[in-house]
Amino acid sequence: MMRFLLFILTALPLWAATAEEVAVERVLLDQRMHLAKNDYQVKAWVASRQVFQQQALIIHVQLTTANASSLPSLAVASQADNAWLQPIVSHQPRLTEQNGKTVAQWQLLLFAKQVGVNALPNLRLQWVGESMSRQTQTLPSWSIKVSPLPVYVPEQSIVGELVNVQTTVSLPSIVLVDEVIQRQVQFRLVNHLPNSLWLNGLQGQGIEPLSPWLQTGDSAWQEEGWLSDWTVWQPWRISQAGFWQVEAQDIWVFNPRTWQVTHLQLPAHSGWAIPLWLWRSVQAFLLLVFLLFSYLFIQWSRCWLKRRHYRQAIERCADSAQLYHLMVQMWQLTPGIPLAHQGLPLPIYHTLVELENQLFSSEVLYNEKFEQIKARLALKYRCYSC
Repeated sequence: MMRFLLFILTALPLWAATAEEVAVERVLLDQRMHLAKNDYQVKAWVASRQVFQQQALIIHVQLTTANASSLPSLAVASQADNAWLQPIVSHQPRLTEQNGKTVAQWQLLLFAKQVGVNALPNLRLQWVGESMSRQTQTLPSWSIKVSPLPVYVPEQSIVGELVNVQTTVSLPSIVLVDEVIQRQVQFRLVNHLPNSLWLNGLQGQGIEPLSPWLQTGDSAWQEEGWLSDWTVWQPWRISQAGFWQVEAQDIWVFNPRTWQVTHLQLPAHSGWAIPLWLWRSVQAFLLLVFLLFSYLFIQWSRCWLKRRHYRQAIERCADSAQLYHLMVQMWQLTPGIPLAHQGLPLPIYHTLVELENQLFSSEVLYNEKFEQIKARLALKYRCYSC
């Protein structure tokens, strides 16, 4: 509490000074320019001579002309400067109409490398008009105060205007020991420092955080400013068997324009890890079970097809003699040997006896009794050999 009150007391003069500077434009350039037989009024200014660390210093460049069809293009050249990154200039200007004239306005972003009082780098506005006519204007080197982030801003905070953040993660519930998994976090920021977006290290149980791999997407000028899309991969390795967990991760985004800190929290993730030998054992067991069931299924399918074939053959039998020979062939019996000596009791023993009696009797081979035996066999699948 005392620390917060101390910050308020020390920040009030700074805020008042910053508000005063914002209210008054600091004009860097305001002069007429003649290019390709056209007259232009060029004005460049900064809204403030004080920025925070990692905050974009915005330089506005405005060109006013009465001939909208002869609008020149703008490029910015700068010598290498240890205190500043290379400037970023908007490619297409924002066009408006004022008092019957066309006003084109570009934005130029500068990012300081260090805290302190830094002089602006040697910036040259290079105008290219019709017939490749050119003209160069040099901006004065003013001093810009780069202040450290306020004390209430956590360390490793992201500095910029947050537009959107998304988390994409697809983690299995069971993983292997020493396996590397990762989650993906996407940011969309306005006027953010190029080539610099790092998050706090991961914390958790049973994991080994790895260095994140950063990749920037497309960056382009939009109506709201320099819009950057970032994609961050956060990989980690499972270090031990058992329960593992990645704790929830806090992310803070400091908006230097409003002095507000936005707090985001990536959700926690957890699961179970098993050693490789155990996973191979489970795979081998499942493979054996699969092979066993496959073998049983194949045997059942063969038996079903064979019995179906026998049933169709029974339905095609025309008399008792054909049916008797079919049953002998089906059960691989030896003709001429009594049924009692054929081995184990047969499910069709009584049926064969009835057929033999009919064959050795004086009755016709096709009669009502034959139809009854045939119908009875057609309903008893257990009487069919596999």
